[in-house]
Amino acid sequence: MKRTHLLLLLVSVVFVAAVTGCKKNKDNTTPPLSNSYAGSISVEYTKGFPQFSVTIPMDVAIAKDRTVTFGAGGSKDFDEEDTLYDNGKPETRIRMVGTVTFHEAKGEYKEIGGKAYLWVWVHMTIAAQMTVWGWDDDQGWIQVFDTPFNYEDAYSDGQMQFGIDEAVLTGASIKQTLPDLQGTFTYGYLLWLVVGL
Repeated sequence: MKRTHLLLLLVSVVFVAAVTGCKKNKDNTTPPLSNSYAGSISVEYTKGFPQFSVTIPMDVAIAKDRTVTFGAGGSKDFDEEDTLYDNGKPETRIRMVGTVTFHEAKGEYKEIGGKAYLWVWVHMTIAAQMTVWGWDDDQGWIQVFDTPFNYEDAYSDGQMQFGIDEAVLTGASIKQTLPDLQGTFTYGYLLWLVVGL
């Protein structure tokens, strides 16, 4: 009887030792980056007619522990007017008055397929008033319309993915040029990064 208890005790000890010896040390912490990064992300709004450009930068930093931080936002006003001529004769006049505001941003460092990316969510608004006149040979300028123009990029719109290597080498941009009432307008973001220590 003593041998059976001793044998069971021995088997139990061996089993416990084997199980604890096979346990893997699960360390879910991601390794730190070899470098930190610092730079800026800018929102750009450029109109072809009337011609003007508004750029608002915001500081951004990526720490070695992959934490992403952004600086304070900012805003810029614009008040521009221009006239379109056809063979020296006035045809259309447009005035745009408003403000571009880069409220804030948040981001996350990610590695996908061996490449490093900065995912960025932004909150940015354009609040403007657009007034358009048409020329009449008898009456002169006639107001065609006067309407508010509002646009917002909100966090809920999703993230933009900037390549870290591209941001360091040439600047990474996500922007688009589209046709406008007259000419084109360009809207988007540019990320510049410098490698730190």
